[in-house]
Formats: sequence, structure tokens, C-alpha cells
Amino acid sequence: MITGSEAVGLCHFAVPAVGTLWAAVVDVARREIPDRIPAGVMAWAIGAESLGWLPFSWLSLVLGFTAALIVGTVGFWFKGLGGGDVKLLAVLGASLGYSTVWTLLFWTALAGGLLGVIAGCRGERELAFAPAIAMGVVAVILTEVLG
Repeated sequence: MITGSEAVGLCHFAVPAVGTLWAAVVDVARREIPDRIPAGVMAWAIGAESLGWLPFSWLSLVLGFTAALIVGTVGFWFKGLGGGDVKLLAVLGASLGYSTVWTLLFWTALAGGLLGVIAGCRGERELAFAPAIAMGVVAVILTEVLG
């Protein structure tokens, strides 16, 4: 049974989770993440923080964005991530805050490694990475809210 405080926590994750799931579906189908998805999640994060709906400060929003952007940019530089993946990770860092972004990046990397092994076993050379990011968001919800 989900308690009142868990429901509030789940609401905090609703828009980032839906945006990430949408990005995963589009990424698998078209191998790209349209800019409107990360832009929408970022607009939500800024609006939610402005209204005091997020359980962290503006500083945490900016640091979460920056940390995920840096990690994503390194992945892009080594050709492990696409530009849409980097943008999606950065706005999720803003939406989830600095302390939670590290959990997101850990679970996303783990899921990406697993999906990469599966893709390699199937003889695929490319991998849509947004599903790994979506798995990371689900893992964050399970560990941060329900765990």
C-alpha cells in the first residue's frame, strides 16, 4: 500500500518518468529523441521548482543538470550516447536534483550495459539508449520512493 508521503514522491517523478518513457518509445522507433521531449521535461522542472513542488532547491536543480550534462557529454564524446540521450539525461538531472542524479546515472549505466550485451548477442551494432535511461528512472522510483 502506498502511503501519502510516497504518493507525493511518486507525483514528483510522474512527468520525468512519462517524458522518459515517451523518449524511449520514439528512440526505439526512429533512433532519435525529439527536442520537444527534453524541453518539455525541463519546462516542467523549472515550473515545478518555481511553484515549490520539488523537494530540493534551485541549486540542486542546477547541479543535477550540470552533473548529468557533464557525464552525458563524456558519453557523447566517446560515441556511446547520442545528443538526444545527453539532453534527456541533463533535464532528468534537473528534474530529480543533484543527490538523486547519481542514482539515476548508476542504474542507467547498469541497464545500458545489460541492453548492450543483449544487443551484442543479437549481432546489433547500435543501441537506442533511451530505454536504458527509462529503466534508470524506474529504478530510481523504486529505490528512492518505494525502497
